[in-house]
Order: sequence, then structure tokens, then C-alpha cells
Amino acid sequence: MCTSGDGFAATWQLPVADIWGRVMACMDRVHRVKIVSELFDLLNVYSFKRDQPIDEDTANFFEKVKHCCDLLELDYDAFKKEFGLMDSQDFSGK
Repeated sequence: MCTSGDGFAATWQLPVADIWGRVMACMDRVHRVKIVSELFDLLNVYSFKRDQPIDEDTANFFEKVKHCCDLLELDYDAFKKEFGLMDSQDFSGK
């Protein structure tokens, strides 16, 4: 964003929809970073607790990962494969 004379004035001449679109795009990027951070945390939990009984940290793990993948428009199955995430369905062949 411009902070000097002419650039600042030019910003104010943009239609409100353009300014709002830029604000929303910025917020979307920040939101996406938060989702990536959540995925990173989930991967850490998985790496430490994958061979332990399910607890509150691991309950609904794969649903949470799928939700994050959907929000980031990532292929869930490819994500699981890339990071070696295996749930009970992967072992049973379903």
C-alpha cells in the first residue's frame, strides 16, 4: 500500500469494492497461514502420539486434517500419502 503523497491519494480514488477486495484477500492470506499452522500442529501431534491410545488431542484427527485440506484446497488423500498419515481404514483396505 502506498504511503506517500500521490500514491496515497490514488488509493482513495479506488472504488470501495476494490479496496474491500484487497482487504479480504489480505485477511484470506492471514487465515490460510493460521490453517497451515493448525495442520503443522496436527502433524506434530500425530508424530508424537500415533502409536498411543486416542486422547483428546488425537480424537477426530483425520477429520481435522481433512477440514484443513478442504479449506486450503489440498487433495486430502495426496496429503495423507505425502506425510505418511495412516488411519484404521488404511490398514483394513477399505
